[in-house]
Amino acid sequence: MIRAEMARVLAFIQLGDNRHVDGLVLDYWMEVVGDLPFEAAMQAVRRFRRERPGVYLEPGHLLELAGVVDEKPSPIPDLTEQVGRALALERAGLTEEQAAAMTVEELAARLQPPRALDAGEEWAVPVEVDDE
Repeated sequence: MIRAEMARVLAFIQLGDNRHVDGLVLDYWMEVVGDLPFEAAMQAVRRFRRERPGVYLEPGHLLELAGVVDEKPSPIPDLTEQVGRALALERAGLTEEQAAAMTVEELAARLQPPRALDAGEEWAVPVEVDDE
């Protein structure tokens, strides 16, 4: 599941219990249940709310309801990747929440560095001409 989909799952969960959701919460849920397909996660949330009213939903509940048993934990994300993402979002003028609400295409367009031709600059390569 991609981050934008996980943000949608967390927003859906938030409707049921008014939990606080921010970038750190999103990162945590991505680490624990990010391997689940989006639709499987949404179905697990619906099932949990129907079968266990009043119980605080945790990531493990989704794995349990989706029938996933992961013996090997996923690797800890590389710190350089996290720092790179934070810098890219800062340059694009986006918060984690704004980025999570965008489609992949919108986010990619905002994170692309401007190219000289797109910025109206013309590239000219100086050429020396020998008049002999």
